Amino acid sequence: MKELDGLLLFAVVCKHMSFVNASRELNVPNTTLSRKIKALETHVGGKLLERTTRSLRLTDLGQKVYIKATKILETIDELKKEVDDASNIPAGELKISCPRAIAQTLLLPLFTDFKRAFSKITLRINTSPRYLNFIDHKLDFAFRFGHIPDSNLISMALTEISYILVSSPNYATNINVSHPSQLSQFDKIIYLNEDKVQEWELSHNKEILKLNMDGQIYSDDFNLTLSLVLMGRGIAYLPCTFVRKHLISGELIQILPDWKSTKLPLRLLYSEKSNLSKKSKSFIDFVREQKSKLNNYL
Repeated sequence: MKELDGLLLFAVVCKHMSFVNASRELNVPNTTLSRKIKALETHVGGKLLERTTRSLRLTDLGQKVYIKATKILETIDELKKEVDDASNIPAGELKISCPRAIAQTLLLPLFTDFKRAFSKITLRINTSPRYLNFIDHKLDFAFRFGHIPDSNLISMALTEISYILVSSPNYATNINVSHPSQLSQFDKIIYLNEDKVQEWELSHNKEILKLNMDGQIYSDDFNLTLSLVLMGRGIAYLPCTFVRKHLISGELIQILPDWKSTKLPLRLLYSEKSNLSKKSKSFIDFVREQKSKLNNYL
């Protein structure tokens, strides 16, 4: 039914309150999206959205239709899950959120091995550094470091990761320090976590320091941060697992090797549901079986 298609598109627009962002998620041209919403408005007999050049707002009718559309889509998702469970072979799509740095290093073998074992399951991996809401983004799983803000999620501890200070060998020739307090004189490349400057926490013996460094370059992308360090642009504070191969090859060296961050726990998160789908149960069981191997990549 065309109306059902329009409800789906309308629900995604409402989730983002943006035609542009909805268009990106759905991979549908903005013009098509607008046309479908107008057709839905014609069908229901009233305006659903008030549009200005800068914002969208739901009308009273739009609010009612959005609530109904959300319930319909939830019913469709439940039916899909029941169909998946009726099959002996786990199948369908799993939506996973995890930081880009560990997706490309620590978790890459896990994802490829899982796909090899469960060829009927598709993985849709979001590597946004932001903490994504499970409901809004319809996530099945998330891999996250440290403190978990949502107590309604089930948490499986996987391993622990430390951050260290690194630079290129060429830049390191300028560095002769014995304590982190002496680092202020050197160029620093600072990683931004959700647009916030990441604090450099370092410990040695019983001394723990939390340093708010001023950087010469700031980036919210681990790959860009790493590239700049490899080019000899300064010092960075990065996860061990992300720089391990570059330390082994000699492309990077560790600065102040006696100092590193306290270990941050890496956890797998998923919703607290009594009726998890077969594909989700397969992923949980697989990660549980494989988690001991994660330490091989640290």
